[in-house]
Amino acid sequence: MRNFIIICIGYLLIGCASNNTMVVNTKDGNSINDLIENKSFEITSNFAAPRSVQLNLLMPVGSTPNNIPINGTVNYLVLNNDQVKAFLPYYGELQNGLAFNSKETGIKFSGTPEDYSLTYNENKKFHKVKFKIKEGREVYNVTVSLYNNLTSRIHVFSSHRSSITYTGVVKEISD
Repeated sequence: MRNFIIICIGYLLIGCASNNTMVVNTKDGNSINDLIENKSFEITSNFAAPRSVQLNLLMPVGSTPNNIPINGTVNYLVLNNDQVKAFLPYYGELQNGLAFNSKETGIKFSGTPEDYSLTYNENKKFHKVKFKIKEGREVYNVTVSLYNNLTSRIHVFSSHRSSITYTGVVKEISD
């Protein structure tokens, strides 16, 4: 009986392991490498994870303080050649006296990024895109992790807000 339990636990651990090495292609047959090489991809996020924020009364139904589903909202980060644009809902704290505009509470930027870099982590099998972009008085430092299974993680660090992370899916740019 003891051996049976050990074998079951072993299968469970192996079956639940994450597999970022599996390469998934888009509808048009492109892999994540093709999208990155062409600097042409779009990310739609499913979850937002604000950092150390007390939002218990303001969160959507089914959320936890560090995992808010946003798949029913309009959100995107698009990299097209040397241009980047994003519109991401924001849950967090404003800092540094940023004037609150009730019409635009999300993270929104568009333009040519500064300090753009692209690296590949051979051990963990993912690409990392880093850049800085300014929108009005606010400066965003953005790190995007892109995985072979067409998933992503976006970390946004702002000069005027607490940081936030988004997880989502990568696809070709929609027309």
